[in-house]
Amino acid sequence: MERVNPDQSTAPKRPYQSALRAEQARLTRDRILQAAEDLFLADGYGTTTIARIARQAGVAADTVYATFGSKRGILKALMDTRVAGDSEPAPLLDRPDIQTAAAQAGRSERAQAVADGIAAIHERARRIDDLMLSAAGSDPEIAALRSDIQERQRLEGMRYALAALKGTGPLRAPLGDDQATDILWALTGPDIHRLLRDQRHWAPGQYRQWLGDAIQRLLFD
Repeated sequence: MERVNPDQSTAPKRPYQSALRAEQARLTRDRILQAAEDLFLADGYGTTTIARIARQAGVAADTVYATFGSKRGILKALMDTRVAGDSEPAPLLDRPDIQTAAAQAGRSERAQAVADGIAAIHERARRIDDLMLSAAGSDPEIAALRSDIQERQRLEGMRYALAALKGTGPLRAPLGDDQATDILWALTGPDIHRLLRDQRHWAPGQYRQWLGDAIQRLLFD
């Protein structure tokens, strides 16, 4: 009988097989997120179950748990995806809209590019933030999640945005970095976007232009 070479049984799997599995996993993840978003927005976060999400996505409930861990994990991943604009693993600061803003030479152009990027995030993510805000009243975990996103994470993002803006010149005296970051954080929050877009019925372009002008006027001479 011919002996089997031990190396043959442990040969590395072909790269394309790993790439195919990764793509299949990404598609499954996206399908679960879309199903969850549809159900959350239609029926509410509290009444939507993992079983219903799995059924709508066409996967087993165990697959949903293995991918996201919990319903809260799904909501967090959904917000992350909407903020980023896709499910690719690239860091937010490496994405084209951030790089475009940082590449602008003039102060007004850079302020408007920052405003455009922030406005785009709001347009993609506002419905999920509204969902979180509603669920936070009765779910302490969601309240903590939203607080972390809107305070710690967004404040950190505004520090990077301010650093990019300062590349075109100094801040308006006597503003320091901390106060300027706080102003930028408050100005670009979802609450003001909600007021102007929903209650005052501003068009997306009108909000973007106002935000760019406001950033420049409040932070720079």
